[in-house]
Amino acid sequence: MKPWYVAVSTLVIVGCGSSGPMDKWEKSRPPVYPVSGVVTLAGEPVEGAVVLFQSQEKSRSAYGTTDAAGRFQLTTFEASDGAVAGPQRVSINKSIETAAEASEEDRRGASSKPKITWLTPERYASFDTSELTVNVLEDQSNEFAFDLKK
Repeated sequence: MKPWYVAVSTLVIVGCGSSGPMDKWEKSRPPVYPVSGVVTLAGEPVEGAVVLFQSQEKSRSAYGTTDAAGRFQLTTFEASDGAVAGPQRVSINKSIETAAEASEEDRRGASSKPKITWLTPERYASFDTSELTVNVLEDQSNEFAFDLKK
């Protein structure tokens, strides 16, 4: 018997099992449920906002980005799979970074920090200040609407 045949046969036999690291990870991850919704600011859709859900019971977060209509779908493990069930804290953020104007000190070699311009009110960017919460349910629609106030 040729050595390459033994090596290939061994790999095929070992590789056919289902107890690999990926299978263990997939079995241990908590179930997720579809979550979608819409983000508006003073009644107008917000495009390009990042929506984050943080579970208050499990150490799992989910995220999504709004489209032109302000709609989003959350992702935890795989694209648009949803979020874990239970109470969630929510943050919503749309901002842009621009270079700050260089001061006299900056011109002498000190670095300047970029300027953040908030396109949604800054308070919604933090779980601690957004005051947004929802409850993701296992057997019901998880469609949420967030109308941010200026």
